[in-house]
Amino acid sequence: MFVAVDEFIDFPRPIFHNIIYIGGIGMKTAAKNESLKSPFDFEMTKGKKGVVYFSLGSNTDTTFLPKSVKKNLIDTFAAFYDYHFIVKLEATDDFGISYAKTKSNIFITNWTPQSLLLQHPRLKLFFTHGGYNSLLEVANSGVPVLLMPMMYDQTRNGQVVERNGWGKVVNKIELLNGNENLIKLMNEMLNNQK
Repeated sequence: MFVAVDEFIDFPRPIFHNIIYIGGIGMKTAAKNESLKSPFDFEMTKGKKGVVYFSLGSNTDTTFLPKSVKKNLIDTFAAFYDYHFIVKLEATDDFGISYAKTKSNIFITNWTPQSLLLQHPRLKLFFTHGGYNSLLEVANSGVPVLLMPMMYDQTRNGQVVERNGWGKVVNKIELLNGNENLIKLMNEMLNNQK
């Protein structure tokens, strides 16, 4: 039986002998034959220490995030001025876009070639909602990941990432009232050579 799961992005568990994991099949070949195009090729050259990519996927509409959460996220990104941030926000997210444009180290877009960004050598951190497809892509890239689970399987995915040691999880509720823990986690993720 074929299962669309990557066994390395799962908790250890007993399985039947006829289970064959095929999660992520074809992902590497898709990115291998393409290269970044404008403006992303240029954006990846910015940032003295590298680039951080932020995306909450295609199911989370950033327009509906509380303003305090968006402000705390953007203020956190601006605090890491040695890094350039590629931030995916919805085109309808007027507050997020206008506030982010006041920060010099943030590039706003409503679409990205995610698999190509994750393969880029200057990418230092992927900050994501933790959807399974994003996890498959980041697992194949070797980039550290910071998850902010929003819904569905994302909390479980965050537990897998933490257990396996290739990322951390930030609680979205904490961002309603401040960004201290997020700054601490990002500092750890960006400065830990582990």
